[in-house]
Amino acid sequence: MSTASQSFAALFYGDRDPFAKDGYGTRPRNAALPEKDAAIDRLVGSLTIRQKQKAETRDRILAAARRLFERRGYTAVTVRMISEEANFAVGSVFTAFESQDDLLISIICEDLDNYVPVFTRLMHEKAALPLAERVAAAFEPAIAYDVAHASKLREAMANGWTRTPAQEKQTRRSLAPIVHGFHTAIEAAAKAGQVNADMDAALLSETVIHLYNGAVRRAPFDNWSADKITDMLRAQLQLILRWVASAAWPDRLMCATGRHRCAHSSKGLWLMRRRLLGRAR
Repeated sequence: MSTASQSFAALFYGDRDPFAKDGYGTRPRNAALPEKDAAIDRLVGSLTIRQKQKAETRDRILAAARRLFERRGYTAVTVRMISEEANFAVGSVFTAFESQDDLLISIICEDLDNYVPVFTRLMHEKAALPLAERVAAAFEPAIAYDVAHASKLREAMANGWTRTPAQEKQTRRSLAPIVHGFHTAIEAAAKAGQVNADMDAALLSETVIHLYNGAVRRAPFDNWSADKITDMLRAQLQLILRWVASAAWPDRLMCATGRHRCAHSSKGLWLMRRRLLGRAR
């Protein structure tokens, strides 16, 4: 039974178990309150149809916004233009999405959701490669896509500084499976002796994502090709992994000033990430 059916059953039948073997708790269906059973069926059925229509409306608006953003650029598009492209009233757009920024975030998250199965497959297929090569290979389709949609990438980067907490949460939720995939791969590399066993896998996973974000900036701002970006990202990953492969690096890695020593691997990686990202820009 759907969640909607469960909630309506609970509303009409009180604390009786609506999911007992007879279907509706302590009484057989239609035995005592047949009119209410029929009302539930009609109400749940209409709710399901409305939910389906709402989802279809949202998808059409999102597809229209995607077409316009790619054709004209984000800043040249208005909500009215999106409503006309989707053949809906302006009010329908604002019912489905809070703002035009919300539409952009939804497109970004949709792209991430579509990339996750590709990323998972490549990380599995390239499992025999060294970690840096494996990660670079998994990133190649995403880099190619971002280069092909450089204008949208530029707007997404600009939006990153102004998005609301809810939009940021939505983006991180879509990004989470990718970060988790890197985390798992790094832990496996540590067991295989490719990186130091006491490496902070979570921090290194986030560092990989930040390196990617820094690398793909070259597409909209410097007109770099996908191959050139991939090569730079691979070189950065190899540099990091050479450092963290050393058993002595947590105690000997010099800080950004060159005058102090880092006490542990997490701090060392954090400082190294700042330096690398500074160079990437």
